[in-house]
This record gives sequence, C-alpha cells and structure tokens, in this order.
Amino acid sequence: YFSMNYAMRAYNIFKKQPDVDGNSTYGVQKVRCQFVIFGNLLDSMKFDEALKRAYKAYQEAEELNKNEKNRGHLIRSALFNIGLCYNQMEELDKAFFHFNKSLQIIKPENHDYAAKTLFVMSFLKGRQNDAKNAQAFYEQSKQIAEQYNNEVVIEKLKMVKGLFLDSDLNLVREAFQFFRERGMYPDMESYGVVIADFLTAKKEAWGAIEFYRLANEARRQIKRGEAI
Repeated sequence: YFSMNYAMRAYNIFKKQPDVDGNSTYGVQKVRCQFVIFGNLLDSMKFDEALKRAYKAYQEAEELNKNEKNRGHLIRSALFNIGLCYNQMEELDKAFFHFNKSLQIIKPENHDYAAKTLFVMSFLKGRQNDAKNAQAFYEQSKQIAEQYNNEVVIEKLKMVKGLFLDSDLNLVREAFQFFRERGMYPDMESYGVVIADFLTAKKEAWGAIEFYRLANEARRQIKRGEAI
C-alpha cells in the first residue's frame, strides 16, 4: 500500500512539470513510477489492472524513445512486464510473444537481462511441453549466464533441466535451497506452486506435495517479513 501510494504521488508530481522544448522533463521517472505501481498490482494479484498499467508504461516508454536517445531499456522492461503479467494469467503464448519481442531490443546491451529472459522463455516452453525450444533457450541462457557469472540465472536454470530436460528433481531442490539461502522467498513461492501444479498434472503426487509445502513455507516467510 505505501509503495503504491508513494509511486502514484511521485508520478503525479512528475506529470505536472512543464515540458522543455517539447520534451517531458521527467519522462524516465514517470515510466519508472509506472513500473513500481505495476509490480505492486501484480503482487496483489490484480492482473487486469496490472496489465493496463504495464501497457501504459509501454506506451509512455515508446513516446519517450521518439524524442530521447538510449531509452530502449525502458521499452524492453515494459515489454517484459507485459509478458510477466500474461504469464501470471496463464496466457503463455501471449507471454512468450512479449518476452521474445523484448529480446529484440538489443541496445543498450544488457547480458543479465538477456540471460534472465531466455531462462523465463525456456521455463515457459518447458511448461508447454515444447522440449526442443526449452532446450534451445536453456542453452542460450546458460552460455550467457556462465560467461558473465550470473549466479541467480545459473541456479534457476537447474529447474528447467531438472523438470523438463532430465527429469531430475534433485536439481530443482538445489535451486530451491539457493532461494532459501538467499532469502528469495517470492521466487520460492511462485515457482513452488507452478512446479507443484506441473507435477500434479503428471500424477507425481509426492513431488507435488513437496513443492506445495515449499511454496507454503515461502509464503509464511513473506508474511512474517510483512509483519516485522
């Protein structure tokens, strides 16, 4: 609540500032405020509102990019957010389209972003039982993550390999142990539910129960943090 309230107040302040030579004085800050509001709406599971906000951020980033240089990273992030929202809404084809579209924006170069997005696309294709593309995106993400020492993506890729490529739940457990050690409870919760649902569909009841429990453990830790 406080985060969204401050972001909306900041956005309204930036919006009131006069343009200079036809350009928005605080265009970048306005888009970033939209990102914060979007994130809060997504966390609150208000997906329709979050999607509208994500598209609004994308439109503002596009407009900004017409008048200023080097704003591609804002468009890229906005597209990723749209994909993230569709992913949460289980509209996986639309999610993939926007993730892939965001990857086409290669300037400014961002290796961590590329590794992260390729991982997300690999995981998504795995959920769709498209092992061929899951493998292809896995290899691309792994190559970039290892080259630039992105430990988070390297660990997350274990979920793709363990679930969709090798059927080795121990690799998935290693990723979750990493989440726990790093206090990455939102990742632990969201992936725990998705993995448990995936295992349920495969009639692997014991594995599903294990990951539902891990997701529940993460949810308790998040609530505990909110209470503190």
